[in-house]
Amino acid sequence: MRDQVDSTPMPVFAQNLIDEKNAEIDHLNEQLQALQQEVAENTMLQNANAEIARLVRTLIQKILFDLCFGDLILVFDWWRAFLK
Repeated sequence: MRDQVDSTPMPVFAQNLIDEKNAEIDHLNEQLQALQQEVAENTMLQNANAEIARLVRTLIQKILFDLCFGDLILVFDWWRAFLK
């Protein structure tokens, strides 16, 4: 390898080195884009999970309200009908 480097003219050697580094940069850019896409997808999933959690809390609150006050409303309706 040393003989090859010594026999290679400097401009060719420099160009080969530049080409190799550009290839590495391209590879790193591809990895960066993949990671950015993954972050975007994870952010969308986190937002969706937060919305699902909010909807579940709302549904639980409605169910609890219906359980606590639904029977009471039925009793009031019955009394109202009875008193007519």
